[in-house]
Amino acid sequence: MTVSEKMEALSQFAALNPHGDVVFTGGEPFSKPSELFNLSMHARGLGLGTVTNSNGYGFSEELIRDTLRFGPDTLVFSIDAPTAGDHDFIRGLDGAFAHTMTTVRRLLDLRAPNSDVKILFSCILSRQSLPAFDELVLLARRIGVDGVTFQMLEKTFFNRSKTDKHFDQNRLRQDGETARRLASVAAKYKDDPFVLLNEADFASFSLLTSGKTPLPFSLCSAAKDNLTIDMFGNLRFCSYMTEQLKLDPLGNIRNATIGEILVAPATIAVKSRLLDCRLPCGALNCNRKKELRVSASGDFLE
Repeated sequence: MTVSEKMEALSQFAALNPHGDVVFTGGEPFSKPSELFNLSMHARGLGLGTVTNSNGYGFSEELIRDTLRFGPDTLVFSIDAPTAGDHDFIRGLDGAFAHTMTTVRRLLDLRAPNSDVKILFSCILSRQSLPAFDELVLLARRIGVDGVTFQMLEKTFFNRSKTDKHFDQNRLRQDGETARRLASVAAKYKDDPFVLLNEADFASFSLLTSGKTPLPFSLCSAAKDNLTIDMFGNLRFCSYMTEQLKLDPLGNIRNATIGEILVAPATIAVKSRLLDCRLPCGALNCNRKKELRVSASGDFLE
């Protein structure tokens, strides 16, 4: 897609959902900073919320300043552990922690006191990172970011092999120690506004440690809340529905408008199927039902 086609897609989306949020994703979105900034400014001009995730790698001083002026209003940086050794091991790249932390600290230094740009940490919960939950929250508070969020390690969605060694070796398992740690952090942080998780989030983490697929019920709201557009203009409710469920894209925005695609009979049929999708990726922060709550006995409520 050209930049102008992407801008037209943003305009169509804003007409359908004037208060919606747009997430610019990749790969690494800052590998094409001028395009990201053009799209971000267009979306913000339409009144949309704008978000991007980054590894924080390779930011020059100029790019940092331009990000604060022209970039999305929410910047989420991947920090998987509070120490360089553990983070670099998880990321598989020596020096990754130092690069990301340097970028974040410089953004915080240069951000104006009245800026509307929020800077967050995002951590993948795994066998290595769960024991360091408290330390990572403390690190985030200490350097001055606006919040921290966590989600569970999931399988690589586009993996074509039958195995995922990293997931198999590092996922959280349903055992006494994991249950104790999850219960401890839930009790401590479920009402802490700095940790962007609620009681249902922590309950979904506990459910996912079982490793059971499919889940006993659907946690996913992608078919109600999400739209994704890939680089070729293909529209989907869920980024993974082709790979995980063998479902074709809903349509292509080069051939029809977003509004036309959403009311097509084929789209309605796909939506009906996805509303009961029980794959574990439904528990990811971007997919999970926002209305989920937990009863006093620990059961999910809608």
